[in-house]
Amino acid sequence: MKEQKNIALKTIAPILLIGAKEPTTLRNLQDPAKIWRFFKPLVKHIEAYEQNRFYSTFRASAPLAGPGFMDIPIERWAAVKGQHEEQSLPDGLAYSQIEGGLYATYTYQGRAADFNKSLENFREQYLASSGYEWDWSRAQFETFDSNYDPLNEQSTEEIWIPIIKK
Repeated sequence: MKEQKNIALKTIAPILLIGAKEPTTLRNLQDPAKIWRFFKPLVKHIEAYEQNRFYSTFRASAPLAGPGFMDIPIERWAAVKGQHEEQSLPDGLAYSQIEGGLYATYTYQGRAADFNKSLENFREQYLASSGYEWDWSRAQFETFDSNYDPLNEQSTEEIWIPIIKK
């Protein structure tokens, strides 16, 4: 895993997504790629979306800390950016939205299996001294292109962490 560098703060507008949702908990998250195996074949049936860009979102119903955090309900989405909500969607897909607001963003390069180390470093090294804290009321998300390979150490993702002032 290569360390994240050049963390930037960016304010974004809401983003319309079209995708597949997986409600679970960290304890029950056995196969993180399962949602992508379901979603990717359905993308070709979506009429209007941003080509060659995928969104992976993650929202916890409470901060993932302390005793019992492995059983906190989470919601994961595999998605693309939609262009409008006036299209019919294939069975199993729905609309969602990434909330606008302030995000800390950086590029992560490495295998998907090592990504949690990157998030841990972000929390411990950046957030701890930044004057900001994780905004658990909004989804964290990653974006990547169609060449992304979760097993390849050269793959890159843009990481977006919702933050608020302490």
